[in-house]
Amino acid sequence: MSETDTDLPKTLIKRIVKRHLSQIDKGDTKRDTQINKDALLAFSESAKVFINYVTATANDICKESKRQTISVDDIFRALEDTDFVDLVAPLKQSLEGMVTQNMCSEHWQSLSVLTQHLWTVQPQRRLNGDRQSFVSRE
Repeated sequence: MSETDTDLPKTLIKRIVKRHLSQIDKGDTKRDTQINKDALLAFSESAKVFINYVTATANDICKESKRQTISVDDIFRALEDTDFVDLVAPLKQSLEGMVTQNMCSEHWQSLSVLTQHLWTVQPQRRLNGDRQSFVSRE
């Protein structure tokens, strides 16, 4: 699998960032923030790192339970175990909304919710060599 096979769509990343910025700048209707090409790449790479991190943690949880399929509960627990507890409630709410909408055009809403909350909740992190993941500082 090449690196471009795992790239997130740049238009989606740009849309998520612009949506979040428009929510921040509610009072400033004249402002149309542009996103530098390198910043867009940094957002995309950050999202990939986050996805890989949560996936690795959820996979560890799944293996501990002697299962081979990662469930949504494994994702919730992975977020809690990695000190992203503040993301669990909005993600559950988003997923419930998606189920009621029967998974229509808003299938990226979960990524948007996670990304928005990552910008507002930033606990300090460090590399944990044995699991190749980040954990909160003690």
